[in-house]
Order: sequence, then C-alpha cells, then structure tokens
Amino acid sequence: MLVAVGLAGLLGMVLAAGHITAKEPRGRLNVILVSLDAVRPDHLSCYGYARNTTPHIDALAMEGVLFTHAFSQAPNTVPSHLALFTSRYPLPEWVWWHSGEMEASTDTLTERLRRHGYVTAAFMGEMHKSIMTSRAIRAFETLQMGVKLRELPDTLFDWLTTHRDKPFFLFVHGFDAHEPHVLPAQYDATRFDPGYQGALPSTVEELAAATADMFQHPPQGMADSLDARQLEFYVERFGFDFPSYPKIPESLPKLERYLRWREASEQAYERVTQRLAQATPEDIAHLQALYDAQLYYADLGLGRLFAALKDLRLLERTLIIIVSDHGQEFGEHGVYADHRRCYDEVTRMTLIVRDPRRPRGVRVPQIVQAIDVMPTILNVLGLPIPRSAQGRSLRRLLETGRDHGRSECALCVGMAVRGLRTPDWKLLSIEGVPRELYDVRRDPTEQHNVIEDHPDVATRLEDRLDRLYPADEFTAAHVPTSDRWMKGHGYW
Repeated sequence: MLVAVGLAGLLGMVLAAGHITAKEPRGRLNVILVSLDAVRPDHLSCYGYARNTTPHIDALAMEGVLFTHAFSQAPNTVPSHLALFTSRYPLPEWVWWHSGEMEASTDTLTERLRRHGYVTAAFMGEMHKSIMTSRAIRAFETLQMGVKLRELPDTLFDWLTTHRDKPFFLFVHGFDAHEPHVLPAQYDATRFDPGYQGALPSTVEELAAATADMFQHPPQGMADSLDARQLEFYVERFGFDFPSYPKIPESLPKLERYLRWREASEQAYERVTQRLAQATPEDIAHLQALYDAQLYYADLGLGRLFAALKDLRLLERTLIIIVSDHGQEFGEHGVYADHRRCYDEVTRMTLIVRDPRRPRGVRVPQIVQAIDVMPTILNVLGLPIPRSAQGRSLRRLLETGRDHGRSECALCVGMAVRGLRTPDWKLLSIEGVPRELYDVRRDPTEQHNVIEDHPDVATRLEDRLDRLYPADEFTAAHVPTSDRWMKGHGYW
C-alpha cells in the first residue's frame, strides 16, 4: 500500500511539474507541415479578418499556438521554402542557379527525419524547377504534384491510412490562393462579392477567354532554361495536366508545352492586373474578394484532412504546423496581385503550431522567422538540430508563450533587396536605390520613409543586417538581370 501511495504521489509531482501530461501520446509524434502559398495572415479569420475565410484553420489555431509576427525569409516561393527546409538564409545564387548543388553543404528537414525512422511524403502544387530539383524535395519517398488543397487527392488519404502506425512526415502544399485570383466555374468565385458588375475575370474560363490571344506566340524562356538533367527529372517524376491551347505546338514534349502554357498564363494575368492601377475601388475590392474565396475553398479542403486525422486517431499523435511562404500585394504600395517586394504585406507569414501536448489557444506576439520552423520541429521531437541551421527553436515559446532570451529580428531577401525587421523598425537595403526605413510602430503599413530623420537607427540596423547577411554575398553578380527586374517591378 505504501509503495502504491508513493508511486501515485510521484506521478502527481511529475504531472504538476509539467514534464508529462495526461494526454501525452505514446511513441513519437508524427509531423504534418502545411504550406499555404501566397497567403497573407491578415486575410485569415483567426488573425482577426472580418470575413469568415478559414473556419477549419481557425479551429486548429484554437488548439495550438498562433504567431502574430512571423516573417518569411523571402517574398518568393522558391527561397522561402528552401529556408523552411534548411533553416538557412537563401543566397540568390543558391536559390536561382544551383539550388541542388549549394544544398550539398546543408542538412534538410526531410533527410534528417528519414534518418531517424520517419516515412515521408509530399503532396504539392506545381513549383519552380529550382525547388523541384532540390534535395529538400527529392528526399521525399512519396511525391505527388499538381495538388489543390480544395481538392485533396484520394492518394493522400490512402497514404495516411497505410502509414498511420509508423512515425511519418507529411508535407502538404497548395497554390490555391496564388495569382491568378480566379476559380474554376464549379466554385462560387463571387462568394464574398456577389454584386460585382465590373470587368475583372472571376473564373478560370473567363480569364482564358479574355486572354486567348496571349497564346499566339507563347514565351519560351522557362522551357529553354531547363538543362537536360532537370528535364529528365521532371519527366521521370511528374505528370502534368493543363488546358489545351492549339497555338502551342502539339509536337513539343509534354513538359515543354506545359511550361510554355504556364508562362503564357502568367503573362496574360499580368496584363489583366496592370489595368488595376486605374481600376475602380469596386475592382480592387473584388480582387480581394476573389482571393478570400480561394482561401475559403482551400480551408474546406484542409477541413477534410483534419477530419481524416481525427477518424484515424492521429490528431493527438501529430504535430501540425501551418505556414505561408509569403503574402500578396493588393495595392498597398502600388502593385496588385504580386509578391516580389519586401514590405510586410508580402513578408509577414502565417505560422500556427498545434502540439497535442502543449498549451492551447495561445497567441505569441514576438517576432519569429521561417528559418525557425525546422529547428522547432526537430527540437519538439527531441532530435538534434544541425549545426548548419541559422534559425532558433521556438519550443520555449510553444511551452510558455515567452522567450526572454530571443533577439527579435527577421531577415527578408528579395531580388537585389535585403531587409531587416524588428518590433520597432523596418530597413530595406535595395541595390542601386536609396535605403528605406520605416517606423512600424507608428506606420505599420510602411508608407513614410523616415531614414533622413533617423540616420543613427538606419546605421545600427545596417550593421546588424551586414552581420546576418553580408552585403558582399549579395551582389548583382549573383542575381541575373537584376537591374532589369527591379526596374520592371517598380523599384525605380
């Protein structure tokens, strides 16, 4: 009896100390990382948005920790995802020219989890060739492309069922909210703006009809830039399904036809959005309503995933992280439906972490970064963090909501742009252009450049930026056609 009482007392002390909880799952936690491409958190209802765009993500956030000031390492899909998977600041040459080779000196999240016995799978929307040929993605044992979150494939749910008794790492990515901001006709694209009578296309079919002439002479740049190794990798691993445009020769290989169609589609939508500079307020509101509708249907698809996890009794054995790689611009700085600059509407990212063993419904205001995601996952799982990691684990923030030892800053890297974000200031160092400094406490939308009023602050932040990301590593020699690119996107 005394032994039993003693053991009970000891168990109570351990529970009270927080070392274990009554719901502590047996065995190792599974990991699901969901990436929402081009999703700005201020359009998610759990971040305070007025429209009910993401009810299922909201419910997950109520069971986890929501970071209100998380920042991506880049405004583009490729470098931001590579930062997620390597916990490294993305050098331009590494990202755009030799991502596979440059990754050889790093340790990717997928590889590390595989070495510790995790089975891995990725279900993804189409991505740029630089990340598709990178080790971060090639390391997945199961890989399926062309995925839409609103229409998650049966193969994903079959994979979960098959591997539910093994520790797994599942990566789910979707371009559902990416431009062009249109939906297939079977969805209600005007859900949040039913009375719109303007000229902007709302459906995929309307966009195709409005821009059909763009396919007379489709561009060739992306297809021509693929080398033989990359082409072989694409053809071997992926199949593509895309609308048929008769002006694109059928004699071309399927991959090349797809890439030419995609480039023509992107240029066609750019032509549509160029008109927005002279658009009416109703047009701008409709563009955002279309974006919100894309988010709504993506959230419905994720609701199916969360329900399947519950049915398979995986929810309490799985660490779930929801991120966005970058945001989207809706005219805050004169650009619409784009995401290549380093202002907060683009670099602020969604970050929600649900650990079934940790406090729930917590909001953390401290600044965190995309490169913190990989070390956080490894630390929560009790696995070593590689020395190459430049991010920090957020485990203490997940457990307590506080981390007094953090140095709060975030680094953003764009084409010829370096940026540093602190709780008070935002510095943008743009190649060939006067620097920009914003007092984000007083000017959260970054409308007033105050660098002339605070040269001492700019110098201090520039020194800090150079320590994190030396300027001599970030030169025009690393960035192809940077001058033309920057001029074409409104920097000068």
